[in-house]
Amino acid sequence: RLEDPIANVTLATGPGLIERQRRNLGRTRSRGLELEGDARLGRRWVLSGGYLFADTEVERFPADPALEGLRVAQVPRHQASLQLRWRGLRSDAALHGRWSGDQLDDDRNLFPLAELLVVDLRAGWSLSRAVALYVAAENLLDEEYPVGRTPRLTLGPPRLLRLGLRWDRSAR
Repeated sequence: RLEDPIANVTLATGPGLIERQRRNLGRTRSRGLELEGDARLGRRWVLSGGYLFADTEVERFPADPALEGLRVAQVPRHQASLQLRWRGLRSDAALHGRWSGDQLDDDRNLFPLAELLVVDLRAGWSLSRAVALYVAAENLLDEEYPVGRTPRLTLGPPRLLRLGLRWDRSAR
C-alpha cells in the first residue's frame, strides 16, 4: 500500500483535449510477484530472464471516489524480459527482448494500451582499456507500439541504429 502517491488525475475532458493535474491519489495497492534468473551457457554465454506480475488498484481517493477500484494508470499487469549475452576477450554482444502486457493510459481506465514486444541488439569492441566502439539497434523488428492514447495515439520510436564511441577516463 502506498499513501498519497502522485499521479495524473483527470479534471475535464473534451473533444481532442483532456485536462489533467498532478495530485496526491489517496491510497493505492500493489500486489505481485517478480522472478529473475541467469543461466550460464558455457564460458562465454549467459541467458537472463525476468517476469513481473503487478496487480495494482486505487484503494481510496476521497477527492474522486469514481477512481476507487480502478487499475493504476500505466502499470501493466505482466512484463517479461529475456537477454542472451556473449562476451569475448575484447568484444561483447547482447540480444534483448522485452514484452509488456496491456495497460491503461489514464486514471479513468478509458484508454487501453496494447501489449508490446521490443527487441534490441548491441555489439561492442574494446579498442583499448579506456576506449570502446559499439553499435546498437533498438526496436530491431521495427514494431509499432503504443506508448500513449490520451486522447491521441502516440507510438514508441521506430527502429533506431546507433554507432558510438565510449571513453572511460577512469580506466588506466
